Amino acid sequence: MPSQRDWRDKKKIQCFYDEVGGTYGAKRIAGTLKEQNGYVINHKRVVRLMHEMNLLSKVRRKKSSIEKKHIAAGYIYPNLLNRDFNAFFPNHKWVMDVTEITFGETKIYVSALMDLFNREPIGFQVGFHSNTAMMEATIHQAMVARQLTDLSQVIIHTDRGNVYRSYRYRELSS
Repeated sequence: MPSQRDWRDKKKIQCFYDEVGGTYGAKRIAGTLKEQNGYVINHKRVVRLMHEMNLLSKVRRKKSSIEKKHIAAGYIYPNLLNRDFNAFFPNHKWVMDVTEITFGETKIYVSALMDLFNREPIGFQVGFHSNTAMMEATIHQAMVARQLTDLSQVIIHTDRGNVYRSYRYRELSS
């Protein structure tokens, strides 16, 4: 049976948890209660009480930085388009990217390839992982759609993501 102290602490933790929208964990709640209200409570006690109340803190996603992308290994291609996104005939300039879509806890990746001649998507794949296999399948789908046997006459422009700096992508695009 919970003590009066447990009941009082649970009430304070619940109020503060609701106030911050569930974004603080046990250590941060204990520290903030002490700092703001002078209420001393051990973080291990907060962990136990939060567990009893089924309270979980929301974990923020890590954000990638441009700096990390430049440090990552792989070949960096020269910028052949120089921001000229106009093409005067088909299969001359293609652009490709991968987009991450989050549904609750599930991440879905969409790889799409577009011809700049008519701004028409010519290949796309959907999957649970952004990897070279998805990129390769997107390119092959576009090659089949355009009846191409090789990509020697096509400029494929991408961002500088890890998938596009892989050895396999370099093999495909050359």
